[in-house]
Amino acid sequence: MPTFRDLLNSARARVSEVAPDEAADMLKSDGAVALDVREADEFEQGALKGAVHIPRGFLEIQVAGRIPEPKTPVVVYCAGGTRSVLAADTLAQALIEVPLSGPDEAPAMPYFDLARLVRYEGVRTDFTGPQLAKANAILAASDAEVEKADFTLNDMKGKKYTFSALRGKVVLVNFWATWCPPCPKELSDLDAVYVRLQSQGLIVLAITPDAPSDLNRFFSGGGVHLPVLLDTDGKVLEEFHVDGLPMTFVFNRKGRLAAKSINVRNQHQFLLMLAKAGLHP
Repeated sequence: MPTFRDLLNSARARVSEVAPDEAADMLKSDGAVALDVREADEFEQGALKGAVHIPRGFLEIQVAGRIPEPKTPVVVYCAGGTRSVLAADTLAQALIEVPLSGPDEAPAMPYFDLARLVRYEGVRTDFTGPQLAKANAILAASDAEVEKADFTLNDMKGKKYTFSALRGKVVLVNFWATWCPPCPKELSDLDAVYVRLQSQGLIVLAITPDAPSDLNRFFSGGGVHLPVLLDTDGKVLEEFHVDGLPMTFVFNRKGRLAAKSINVRNQHQFLLMLAKAGLHP
């Protein structure tokens, strides 16, 4: 299973990254479309004039209706460069001509993208078919593997946390990184939820592949109340099949996976996820 960094580097090898002045020339002379894949609150704070806004998590569903001509040059941008690279790579595969896989082959990636949005993000679709059903079955099998996962990691102070020892608690596992643009704000919201519900049995484990030195710099202005666990070799990310950040899993008191998100969440959305595990403020 490739790590997130492997996927990102692979995507970078398949797409062309350009400097701001080159992008400006493309938008002026080549008839290119500027595609903003940031979240809605980021877009509202300012965007390129005339940019098409499609949050990264909804790209596959909305792009055909917003940029209907497959041959249109597209300049994709975000805040830090990660989401735009992944989005551009997705478009390069989906907007050209995606072959449908055969009955004995794994579904093509667009089916997985749609299945993830329906399963984890609450997106509704009228689309059906054997490839989507197969993608859903694969995701269900992956989630079943996650329920069997176990790990022991240290926090920034050296305290050990063993996942299986937390049965009887509602456990929220959040994967994040300092270099992930939406992660810091999400971590702050998650910390507020943790402080609010810790007395009701909520355990939050914020797992990151970052090195301790990077975390020390990140938290130099102040830390968080929730434990930040170190997964510097990425083994737990692989065990949970994490292929993008941030990603969140909520387990009920019996250790069953109650909710999962594959995109950034705010306090209200975290509370909705926790409610599925039986934890209410």
